[in-house]
Amino acid sequence: MGEYYYIVSSLPYLSFQDSPPFSHEEFLEGCDLWLSNQERAQLGLGLLDVERIPQDLIANDLLLRWVSYENTLRNELVRHRARNLGIGEEKYMRERPGLEVGAAEEVHKALQLPSLREKEIALLEIRWDFLSDMEPGHYFDLTALIIYGLKLQILERMQSFSEEKGRQLLKIVCERNLNERP
Repeated sequence: MGEYYYIVSSLPYLSFQDSPPFSHEEFLEGCDLWLSNQERAQLGLGLLDVERIPQDLIANDLLLRWVSYENTLRNELVRHRARNLGIGEEKYMRERPGLEVGAAEEVHKALQLPSLREKEIALLEIRWDFLSDMEPGHYFDLTALIIYGLKLQILERMQSFSEEKGRQLLKIVCERNLNERP
């Protein structure tokens, strides 16, 4: 695995409160010149949506931890929603290769927030903090690039939130529910 001093040091600093400096796609394209095909494939597997990551292709420890952590978070969300709906959680649970300590408490705190937007942002911040905790020891390697790419996707996700889009989605859901009533 190589060291990528030039590319990592040329990347702008990412802060949870900021807008992304460029898209995840542009980031991947910028890395293409510096990475081998195998490394580029691992970088491309660094996705916020872990369900799109083929598990058998992961060859990076951070990616394995990321999938495990994300599945743990999603399982905690399933438990909460199932409890609120009074249904069984078993068929909605995701397989998780390991146990991430503290996830249940963090998810519980996030779900206590008053609005859906605040809850979603809190869940994204939990993911951000997990990635930040993985950074020490990975300054100019492929793992540093994977973390950067994941954080960039978190910023893109937050940037996609807007009141207008939210109102449109709410209107669609409400109309669908009204139309489905007997």
